[in-house]
Amino acid sequence: MRVCASTSTPIWPPPSTAARRFFVDCLVHDPGAVDRAVEVFGEDKVVLGSDWPFPMGTKDPASLIAHRGTEFVERAATENARTALGAR
Repeated sequence: MRVCASTSTPIWPPPSTAARRFFVDCLVHDPGAVDRAVEVFGEDKVVLGSDWPFPMGTKDPASLIAHRGTEFVERAATENARTALGAR
């Protein structure tokens, strides 16, 4: 079990478990970073993203995760997004 250095208090849940409660978007412009996000946060926590209205994004955010397959792209665009927004 990890312990907070300043208080000697156990950290619970572990950061690796707590991270699975976050949703992250795919706008990282690097397939390896997308894969790492899936590894850290889980496939069910990645959603499509854009930097709209800023021009630094991509016109096709699905292309940033296409290397993971069409089922993953569909899930990130629909099911994961609904869950992140609380619209199950």
